[in-house]
Amino acid sequence: MPPLNLPSLQSLMWDKVGIIRSGESLANAAGILATWQRSLSQPIDRQSYELNNLVLCARLVTEAALLREESRGAHFRSDFPQTSSAWQRHITFLSSPLTGEN
Repeated sequence: MPPLNLPSLQSLMWDKVGIIRSGESLANAAGILATWQRSLSQPIDRQSYELNNLVLCARLVTEAALLREESRGAHFRSDFPQTSSAWQRHITFLSSPLTGEN
């Protein structure tokens, strides 16, 4: 697993969560992001706050993409290539899937 820094986060999101994605690549990214999030220390400056927030945002995007089992707009799920009218809705996390908190 690459060390957590902005370039590795950007690369992970492009390679595994980008325009062409699959359940496997999304699950792999979700695992890496969860590990990175657990390794983050308490933010103390702007740069560390930004990295913490970017990792959280990346996890939310990845978890939502993993839930949506279809291709929609510019995002193509190689394992679900068709659109589905059932997915013409928003995904809302009422409590955090990442921490279990409201």
